Amino acid sequence: MEESERHPGLSGERPAPVRHRPAGESANPGSAADPETQQTASAPETEAAGNRREEETSPGNFRRNAMRRAGRRRRSRQRLLWLALPLMLVFSILGLWRFAGSTPDAGYTPPRVVLLPLDSRPVNTELPIQLASAGGISVTSPEAAILDQFLTPSQPEPLYEWLKANTGGSDEVVILHVNQLLFGGLLNSREEVQYRDASDKLLALQDYLLQLPPKPNQKMVLIYILPRLLPSQYDQEMWAYEKELTELSQLKHKMSADPEDLSLYSRVYELESAVPQEIRHRYETLYVQAYNTGLNLLDWAGQGYADEVLIGLDDSAEYGLNIKVFNDLKSIAAQRGLTKAFFLHGADELAALAIARHSLELGADSATFHLTWLTPGQEETIFPYEAAPLRQNYAEKVNYLYYGKPEGAGSPLEKYIYLNSGQELSAEEMTAAWEAVRNDRRPQGSLAGLADVAKVNGSWQPFIDAIGVDKVYDYVDAYAGWNTAGNSLGTVIAQLVFEERGQSLTGTAARESRQAIKALQRLRLLDDYLYQSVVRPEFIQWTKDQGFNYLVFGDRWQEANEKIQAMMAEAAAPYELFKGFSYRFRFPWPRYFEIGIQEARE
Repeated sequence: MEESERHPGLSGERPAPVRHRPAGESANPGSAADPETQQTASAPETEAAGNRREEETSPGNFRRNAMRRAGRRRRSRQRLLWLALPLMLVFSILGLWRFAGSTPDAGYTPPRVVLLPLDSRPVNTELPIQLASAGGISVTSPEAAILDQFLTPSQPEPLYEWLKANTGGSDEVVILHVNQLLFGGLLNSREEVQYRDASDKLLALQDYLLQLPPKPNQKMVLIYILPRLLPSQYDQEMWAYEKELTELSQLKHKMSADPEDLSLYSRVYELESAVPQEIRHRYETLYVQAYNTGLNLLDWAGQGYADEVLIGLDDSAEYGLNIKVFNDLKSIAAQRGLTKAFFLHGADELAALAIARHSLELGADSATFHLTWLTPGQEETIFPYEAAPLRQNYAEKVNYLYYGKPEGAGSPLEKYIYLNSGQELSAEEMTAAWEAVRNDRRPQGSLAGLADVAKVNGSWQPFIDAIGVDKVYDYVDAYAGWNTAGNSLGTVIAQLVFEERGQSLTGTAARESRQAIKALQRLRLLDDYLYQSVVRPEFIQWTKDQGFNYLVFGDRWQEANEKIQAMMAEAAAPYELFKGFSYRFRFPWPRYFEIGIQEARE
C-alpha cells in the first residue's frame, strides 16, 4: 500500500506514553506551603494563644474553660469522624466491588453492546460473544430465527423491528453488519440478485439512522464486507465459469493499474469471448453495486449518520475487481479526510475487533503488541485468500483497535503474538519452535497468543502434535487456526485484549472471565484442530462412502449431524483438556465447512 493511500489510523507508529502525575504531586509547584505565608500568620496566633492561657488560669473562668475544653474535644472527635467517613466509604465500596464483581479500573463501566451479526454461522453469532465474555463484556444479538439460514437470505423487516426494540439507549454501541440487514447475510450478499433493489434498501437504512433518537454515549458502527473474488459456488451457472471469471477479474484490475500494458488486452478479449455476456454482466455488476454501497456508507460517515464505517475485504488475492473497489473506496475516504472510515483485510473476525475497540477502555499508548514469526522469511508472503502480506494485516488490525483513543486510558499488558506459518519444519524444529515460545523473555504478567496460519481451514496438525493438545495452553494463553490466516490472526488479537481486561476484574466478574477464557481455549482446539484438521477429512470420506454430497447435505442433514456427534465425541475422549465436559456437535448449515459446538459441565 502506498504511503499516500494509508489511512491515518494505519501509521504503525506507537504514540509516546503520557507521563501521569504521581499521587500527592501538585499540578502547580507554587501551590505548596509558602514560608512567608506561614510567618505572616504566626504573630496573631501567638498573641491569641497567650490570651487563652490567661483566661484558662483565672479561677472565675475555670468551669467555663472546662466546658470549652470539653466542647473542643467533642468538636475534635466530630472532625475526626467526618475525616474518617470518606475513608470508610472508600473501603466499603472496595468491599462491594470484591463481592459484586465490579472492576477496579477507575470506575469504568463498559457500554451495552448490540450486535447484528454478519451471518448465522457460529463464528459470527457465538465467537464474538465468547471473546467479549473473556473481558467481562456482554453482547446482545438477535435470535437465529430472523437471521439468514444458509442459502435462504434474511429479510430486512424483522431485523429492523429487532433493532428498534433493542437499541436506542444511552451508553450503547451498535455493531451493525450491512450484509445481514440489507443483503441477506454474507453468503447471499455475494449474489448480484440481492443488489437489484439496493437503492431502496440503502434509503431504508438511511431513514432508520436518521430516526435514531440522539442519546449520550451512543455509537453506531456499520460494517460492510465486500464480495469475494470467486463467484458463488452455489450459483451453478456462474460457477461453471469460475476460472475464467477469476482470471478476467484479476486482469481487469491490472489493466486499470497499468493501461499501457498491451499484453493484457488480448487475453482479456479471449476470456470475454469464452464467458457468456449475461454471466459476465452479473459478475461485474456485483462489484459496481458493492462500490455504490460502500460510497453511501462513506457519505453517511461524513454526514454524521454513523459514528464509524468499517469496510472489510473478504476472500481475495493480490488482484481482482473486489480489491479495486476496496482501494478506490479507500482513496476516496483519504481524499475526504474521513477519520471515521476504516478499511481492513478480513471478514468474520472484524466484529470481535469492533466490539473490543468500542467497549474496552483502550488507550492510544497501550498498543503493546509484539509479533514474532516462528518461520522467518515469510513477512512479505501473501497467504491464500489474502490480498496483502500478513504483516500488513496485523498492523491494520492493531492500529484499528487503538486509533483515536486518548492517551493514558486503560492499564496495558505486554501482548505477544507468535505466527506458525510454514509447513516445512521437521518434528524437531517444531518442538524447538514451541520451546522458543515458552522460553521467550516476556515480562511477568504478559499475555501470549499463537496464530496457526500454516494451513487454510484448520490447524497445522503436525505442529500441534509436536507437543500434544493437552499442553498447548502451557505455552500460550490464546490459540486460533481456523479458515484464513487473517481470521486466525484477528481472533488471537481480539482474545488477548479481552483477556487483558479480564485480568483487571475482581470477584464474580473475574471468575466468570476465567471460565470464559478456559471455555474459549477448549473451543478453539476442538474446532480448529480436532474437527477441521483431524475429523473433517474422515467425515468427507464417510459421506462419499454413503453416497451423498458433503458440500450440500440436502435431506441427509440429520444423518450428518448424528455421524459428526459420534465421530467428534470419540476423537475428543482421550484428551484431558476436554474431560469433565459434555459436548453437542452439529452442522449449523447443511454442509461440512463449519461446525457448531455447545459445551456443558458434566
